[in-house]
Amino acid sequence: MEENKTQNVDLFSMDSDDSTMSFLTKQKRNSDGIYRNKLDQNDLTKTAKSTIRFLPNLLEGGKAGISAIPKHIHYVKINNDNLKGYYECNKNYEDKCPLCSLFWKFDKSNNAAEKEKASLVARNTKYYSYVLIIEDELQPELVGQIMIFQYGQKIKAKIEAEHNGEIDGKCNVFSVENGKDFRLIVKNVKDANGKIYPNYDSSSFLKRSPLKVWDAKGAKFHEAKVDESGKIVDQKWKDKILSFLTDRTVKLEDHKAIRWDEEVKAKVDNIISYLTGNEESSANNAIRNARTNISSSIDETPVDTEEMDDFFNK
Repeated sequence: MEENKTQNVDLFSMDSDDSTMSFLTKQKRNSDGIYRNKLDQNDLTKTAKSTIRFLPNLLEGGKAGISAIPKHIHYVKINNDNLKGYYECNKNYEDKCPLCSLFWKFDKSNNAAEKEKASLVARNTKYYSYVLIIEDELQPELVGQIMIFQYGQKIKAKIEAEHNGEIDGKCNVFSVENGKDFRLIVKNVKDANGKIYPNYDSSSFLKRSPLKVWDAKGAKFHEAKVDESGKIVDQKWKDKILSFLTDRTVKLEDHKAIRWDEEVKAKVDNIISYLTGNEESSANNAIRNARTNISSSIDETPVDTEEMDDFFNK
C-alpha cells in the first residue's frame, strides 16, 4: 500500500517530499483491519456494545472458503525481553511443537516449582473471520466496513451452539440468507489474581435475518430481499451481495499461521534452555539434544480438545 503512495517520488527532491518517511508515523489502531473494542483495558466501569455480522469467506471465483481461520498461539511470559512474547504454535503446521512439549513436561511434573512454569508457555487458540460492522457506539466511523474479527473459545462456542441447534434450531450464522447478527457486549473484569481481561459472556446472536448491505452514498443499510422460503432469488441482489463481499480492503489469509523460520527456531531453543536451567550460550548441539529429549519424553496430548481442521466442516 505504501509503495503505491511513494513510487512517483523524485529521487532528487526527497528533502521536500516526506512521503517516503511515512513508516515513522504512528499507525491507527485498526490499520491492520482487525476489529477491536475501544474500551480502556483498565476500565472496569464501562461496557462496549456493538452489532456485527459474521460473513462467509468468499474466495475468487465465487466459492466460499473456511469461515474461520484457527491459529494456536503460545504466550511466553519470562523475564527476558529478547525471548518473551507471542509465538505461533508449531502444531499449526507440524505434528510436534517444542513449546507444547515443554508445557506438558512442566504441567505433568511432580515438582511444584516446575508445575508453575507451565503457565509461562501456555497456549490458546484464536479464530479469525470476516465481519460486517453494523453498529458500534464507541466507533461509529467503522459502521459499514468489512473487517476481521479475532475471537476465542467463548464466542466460538456460541457459534457452535447455533450450528448444533442448541438455541432455536440449526443455524449457520455465516449464511447471507438465514444467518444472525451478533450483539457483541464487552466488559473488562478482574480475576482472582488481579488480571484484567475482556469478558464476552453477555454477547449473543439475534434473530435470523438476511444480510444487510451497506450503501456508502446513502450512509445506510439495505436488507437483502428474500422470497417466502427465505431464499435470495433476485439475481440483482445476488450480484450486489457478491460485489459487496469482495469489496474489502482486508484479507483473511493474512492472518494464517506462519511457519517458523531459523530465527524463531533459535529463540524457541533458547526459551527451552532458559526454562530448563541450561546455559543460554550452550553449544547448538546441546540445545538441540535438550529440545529432542523434551519432545521425545512426553506423551503429548493436544492442549486444545477440538481438532483445528473440523471447526466448520461438520
